[in-house]
Amino acid sequence: MDSTTAVKSTTAKKVKVSIIALLTSFFVMSLPSSSLSFFLPTIRDELGLTVVETTAMSGATTMGCMIAVFFAGVLMDKINLRYLMCIASIFAGIAVFGRSVFTSYTPLYITFVMFGLALSFTQGNNKAMGLWYDKKHLFMMNSLLIGMGALAYIVGLNASGPIAGLLGGWRNFYRVLGVMMVVIGVCWIIFVETRTSRDAQLNLSVKVRDVEKDSIFQNLKYVLKSPRALCCCLSEACFGGVIQLLIALTTTALVTSWGIPVQEAAFYSSTANTGSLFGYIILPLLMAKFWKGDRIWLVAGSMVISTALWIIGITSGNPTTLIVCYAIGGFLNGFGYVGPRTFMMELPEVGGLRAGTALGVFNFIYRLACMLLISLSGFMVIAVGDWTMALGLLFILGFGGALFLFILKGLNAREAKKTGESSKM
Repeated sequence: MDSTTAVKSTTAKKVKVSIIALLTSFFVMSLPSSSLSFFLPTIRDELGLTVVETTAMSGATTMGCMIAVFFAGVLMDKINLRYLMCIASIFAGIAVFGRSVFTSYTPLYITFVMFGLALSFTQGNNKAMGLWYDKKHLFMMNSLLIGMGALAYIVGLNASGPIAGLLGGWRNFYRVLGVMMVVIGVCWIIFVETRTSRDAQLNLSVKVRDVEKDSIFQNLKYVLKSPRALCCCLSEACFGGVIQLLIALTTTALVTSWGIPVQEAAFYSSTANTGSLFGYIILPLLMAKFWKGDRIWLVAGSMVISTALWIIGITSGNPTTLIVCYAIGGFLNGFGYVGPRTFMMELPEVGGLRAGTALGVFNFIYRLACMLLISLSGFMVIAVGDWTMALGLLFILGFGGALFLFILKGLNAREAKKTGESSKM
């Protein structure tokens, strides 16, 4: 095979894995959860669920994720990724299909926990990007994956109802979606080439043979001993935690503090996701074409601006101000939300070989931060007596995301002096 043919073959393989990864991000990882936000009141009324049962069901997926996300990550570096993604997608599809079958609380709750368990293994989507793409293109691909999640959120809130109406109800919606998820799982086996950690584009300076000999616990030790990797994790915990707090509680805060209808409040809240959808597509392309400096400046700067805008928006008391601030802040997520995980996967001590373990640690810390922030919000509301003011105060934690990236920049400079590697991210 000559070099031209080899390049074409590799490009074709990248296109296939990218398409399947994007479909996984939309249909498997995002739409089942975003559509639940729309269907949950209907499910509650149909099954006669109590308030406690309804809230428990809405958090069951997160609980399942928290149980398995750490272990899923560390196993990812030792198991064939295409088989792992196939099994996880099929298992998630069966769990979603199960939503349409059961008519009582307990078995239905179990299907949500099962979905969360499967969802924790689908973080292999990001690992796949690290196996197939180099540093130049990884930021863009991670951004597209996250952008598909934002699109699924918009579709789930705005199109789930009409689609369910055409299909004959929410149960048929989840039957069809479950089958689609199983099909996507099978596609991981049929269309994706096996690519081991040894072949990863991001094996920058690690010794492949040494890492392959490492046990799961040794891989974990290397990640936890990396100050730079931990800075990336904590940056995401601060900034990403604020994003999830914004998504989860803005509607409730506006209904309670502003006294507006739920539909209006939900629209205001969704403007951040709408802005994000465009940001995830546009900003990485512009950065790749025009930005020649250290990307940390862009990412950290966007975190500072987004956080400030969200604080202004939620505390303004003015719908127009909130819409503008949320939309612009969301747009800048194309830098801010994508940066920390991409920077971590590019670290020489992580690379493609330990990317799964690093992602497991990363997502565990991130989800733990989300749970703690949402739990803390209740106490903050009691303390200040106003929902929007409470969220505005909690949003300040978003500045911590930029702080940890500036610490990362200092660590990069120190490492560059020791090893001669570039200090730019």
